[in-house]
Amino acid sequence: MNVPSSRLGTPFGRDNPGVVLRIELDSPPAPSDALKRLAGLPGRVLLESAGEEGTFSFVAADPIAVLRSSGGRTRVAGTGAMEDAEPLADPFAGLDFLLARWHMPPPSDGVSFAGGVIGFLGYEAGDYLEHLPPSRPNDLGIPDAWFGVYDSAVVWDRNRGSCAAVASVLPGRTKEETVARLERLAERVRVPGAASRSMEGSKSRAPSPVAPGTSSLERDAFLAGVERIREYIRAGDLFQANLTRRLTVQTAMSGTELYGAMVEASPAPYAAYLDCGDAEVASISPELFLSLRGRGIATSPIKGTRPRGRTTEEDEVLRRDLAGSDKDRAENVMIVDLLRNDLSRVSLPGSIAVSRLATVETHPTVHHLVSTVTGRLGPDKTIMDLLRATFPGGSVTGAPKIRAMEILRELEPVRRGVYTGALGILGFHGDAELSVAIRTAVLRDGRAHYGTGGGITLASNPEAEWAETEDKARAFLQAISPGWG
Repeated sequence: MNVPSSRLGTPFGRDNPGVVLRIELDSPPAPSDALKRLAGLPGRVLLESAGEEGTFSFVAADPIAVLRSSGGRTRVAGTGAMEDAEPLADPFAGLDFLLARWHMPPPSDGVSFAGGVIGFLGYEAGDYLEHLPPSRPNDLGIPDAWFGVYDSAVVWDRNRGSCAAVASVLPGRTKEETVARLERLAERVRVPGAASRSMEGSKSRAPSPVAPGTSSLERDAFLAGVERIREYIRAGDLFQANLTRRLTVQTAMSGTELYGAMVEASPAPYAAYLDCGDAEVASISPELFLSLRGRGIATSPIKGTRPRGRTTEEDEVLRRDLAGSDKDRAENVMIVDLLRNDLSRVSLPGSIAVSRLATVETHPTVHHLVSTVTGRLGPDKTIMDLLRATFPGGSVTGAPKIRAMEILRELEPVRRGVYTGALGILGFHGDAELSVAIRTAVLRDGRAHYGTGGGITLASNPEAEWAETEDKARAFLQAISPGWG
């Protein structure tokens, strides 16, 4: 296959030889099917909005470099990277290196993908930013951070009704090698037989797990943790803390099967699948951690949850109960104030605004209270300055953030890992979009691990907080065990 010369795009600028390459795909597969057709390639990733308002979906594989952080060491390996350099102690410094190494101005033809890094910052990556008590042992063996460097992806644009394989000629790479990589990607996605040649081509669902699974905090321990946080609040240590627990279930499902089943149970605006080699990550997050478009910043914290009702009438009662809850609104406002403070560290003075406050969003299994805080990134600041100022997100820690993280380190018996970190894409042209890694499962060695939790305030009812963690796990349990609930 040859790329027509009319589809080579335009130079990014007179001082940068990079071009955008594009191959239109007629009758393209669905993103999840395209992901399966790339089976066998390392570093497969899928980012998509599985809800009604989404615009773009991305599928990519075979990154040209990979960043991994674990045990206080960060390494970047791959083509043109830094294999021979001394390891870095900080995944944020590693991302700084990658974004500077392949930085490019925004493409002039408005394409949605011009190269970038896709992956996750695990919750414990926050330990590199703050002085906290030692984290729990890494019992799952998952990196604190994992990002692949991608020069090409298959992009679905719902607004245009188009699908194309898109690539950027990155600094230090030749046009010829980029064209070859793009052609291989487009050809692989176009061939329906690619999926059937893989075990992933099977559409059969795995049987229900033989055991109900385990929780890192069983019911009594979780209730005691809620009461302990309330004691800390009475003592003046904090206003709120987000107590979580980890569910672990044996499963015969592959990561792509689990991802597909989770999306089917609960389509989400920030759905994602990552194959990190050591493990697979499947996420159906409803929450935006950070969006950066030009200099415009947005974050949309979730605080306040009710389950969906079994009837239309019950559902409306639950929605109204959430909308009118003083406790849940106060919980949400606390985190909005925290995020306004975090953003103020890197934003233009006077630019921070709350565009919506504690409004109800309805998802397939729950109702949420959601707010949106916006700002303008300062002229001397970068996306990495923004990440350092805000990570981890306040909605998954509590307020004040550092004291809440210290208390949670005491009460939670296992590392959070990917869960409650950040997951998404950082573009080489400066834009970024990261979700909060909630409603997120990690699959490794035949076991699926899924975190669930909620914000605890003085007004919290321990039994209600436990029930909320059950409600938030519903989509995962339905996916991992068909017929559950």
